[in-house]
Amino acid sequence: LAASLVFIFTTALVRADEAPASVDWPGYLGGDDRNHYSALDQINRSNVARLDVAWTYHTGDAEPEGRSQMQCNPLVLDGVLYASSPRLKFFALNAATGAPLWTFDPFAEGGGPGGGGVNRGLEYWAEGADRRIFAGAGSRLYALEATTGAPIASFG
Repeated sequence: LAASLVFIFTTALVRADEAPASVDWPGYLGGDDRNHYSALDQINRSNVARLDVAWTYHTGDAEPEGRSQMQCNPLVLDGVLYASSPRLKFFALNAATGAPLWTFDPFAEGGGPGGGGVNRGLEYWAEGADRRIFAGAGSRLYALEATTGAPIASFG
């Protein structure tokens, strides 16, 4: 993609009252089994040709020469999509609408020379009310509060 990276999500061609109980993609490659597979069945051979773009999100930080890459496998939990950009900024979006919820730039405020490189994904952890997104950038591992993107000061 020349000037920007894009997330494109498609509509699932089902009514809201027919939505499955779980539509999460909670871990790298889909879940603990890492099989790249979802058991959801709203999209199938009979309706895939009728899908429409539901929303598009531009990260806004791709290299202008088109040399950016993004290898992050996004997570989807409780209706929120978590991912990283080409410059290793971490962000959360409303998975249904694409509306931005938060962004965390680990290289802002003296955190280094700026992002870039490869990030294969994020990890989610929860215990009780504590919900965290773990993200690596450069030589650092960050624990971010899942609802705000704020770094958790007691981590590390």
